[in-house]
Amino acid sequence: ENERSPRSLSPSVEMNCQGGSYKGRCEGGQPDGKGRWTFADGSFYDGDWVQGKRNGMGTLYYANGDVYQGHWRDNLIHGKGWFYFHSGDRLHAEFVQGRAHGQGRYYSADGSVLFGHFWKNSRHGECIFCDSSGSRWCETWDSGVLVSRQIRF
Repeated sequence: ENERSPRSLSPSVEMNCQGGSYKGRCEGGQPDGKGRWTFADGSFYDGDWVQGKRNGMGTLYYANGDVYQGHWRDNLIHGKGWFYFHSGDRLHAEFVQGRAHGQGRYYSADGSVLFGHFWKNSRHGECIFCDSSGSRWCETWDSGVLVSRQIRF
């Protein structure tokens, strides 16, 4: 029989540990399958677990109102996902080991949008910036520092 077959998983359980609580599927005393972990600060994660780690699809609701929805690997944001900031800004990007790294789009609450590349959580390389009035700029960034900006259209 397959080690991870539905029969080998326990039914939904509730447990308190490591300063938080968990409700969901378990295997070997660890979260495994779908479940919710509530942290001591009020943040909570709903999603997939594999051998006690966030792996697969899931959503983390931070205590400050931020929300991340997307892929996880080994307890880190990893893969494509959306980050919704409590300020109203939002980011859709590729994430690597918890940081925006690759192509992304940053939508500001003021209506402006940035399309471009992120490197270790910073804007990096060529980006297109569209402000709320519709003006477009070609920007060049180096590790989060704006190097140049030229009107595009």
